[in-house]
Amino acid sequence: MLQVVSLPVLKDNYSYVLRDESSALTAIIDPGEAAPIIAFLESKGWKADFIWNTHHHWDHVGGNLDLKKKYDSEIWCSATDVKEISIAHRGLKDKERFSFGEYEFQSLHIPGHTFGHLAFYCESEKIVFTGDTLFSLGCGKVFTGDYEKMLSSLNKISTLPLDTKIFSGHEYTFRNLDFLESIFPHFSFHELRKKLEVKFKKYKNTQGSTLKFEREWNPFLKSKDLSEFIDLRKRKDLF
Repeated sequence: MLQVVSLPVLKDNYSYVLRDESSALTAIIDPGEAAPIIAFLESKGWKADFIWNTHHHWDHVGGNLDLKKKYDSEIWCSATDVKEISIAHRGLKDKERFSFGEYEFQSLHIPGHTFGHLAFYCESEKIVFTGDTLFSLGCGKVFTGDYEKMLSSLNKISTLPLDTKIFSGHEYTFRNLDFLESIFPHFSFHELRKKLEVKFKKYKNTQGSTLKFEREWNPFLKSKDLSEFIDLRKRKDLF
């Protein structure tokens, strides 16, 4: 069994703890800070065998060093980011497959937010960790300035099976819904908001939406072309 635990860190980030019960291996995805992760691991009697970084921004790697010192964790990131994440042990390439206990994962290169951004995808468990590229009802800022690559990355994620669950780097869902309401003022999103509020109340987060849901509701995945995507992303930047 593969456990996935969403841990809120910093202001609105999520770190993820993956636990393979059969091998007793634990991986941390994007440890923005160490303290809450260490507290959780200590409560379970686990250790951080691996750290997987989707990208090099401080709020996704801030806990790397402390976790590495405490648990002698192996740090994996994009091959493009090994210069930015100097303590990394392994740089992963696009579509590179690797084992985590009994499970096979694949690293997907999804540049746009940063040049080396990765997603971590497990086909058998139908889960993908998208960092700051794809959020529920939204997408990340294009810090590279390369909107074409960002759209290509979103389209790449969009080709995964529709029942794939999406775990992103931040809790931005309700803010993204506010933006959605602003661009479609004559459409009622009341029922959607109500469902999301129920989910948040139950789980304390909105993570784990499906690709089917995002393709139906996420305006960035519904962009008809690059021009429309650029216009939408720039409107969101000013929202």
